[in-house]
Amino acid sequence: MREDILKIINNSDIALSFQEIYDLMKLKTVDDYKNLAKEINSLEDELLVYRTNKNKYMKFQNSNLKVGKMLATKKGLWLC
Repeated sequence: MREDILKIINNSDIALSFQEIYDLMKLKTVDDYKNLAKEINSLEDELLVYRTNKNKYMKFQNSNLKVGKMLATKKGLWLC
């Protein structure tokens, strides 16, 4: 299921809603719905998928966010 979710999101040019991903995977049961939600949440935690403010999902690399270290000093913050 994890690979299928990543394929769908990687092949899409736009951010997809949860329902759109569910429909594209052709899932039908409530258990499938719950498993899909768990998988998408785990992908979010691993920074492979990004959830927008409108609850749509896209590839993390296509978002405006960056991953890095943040160092705090007395005079200000620095991003490395």
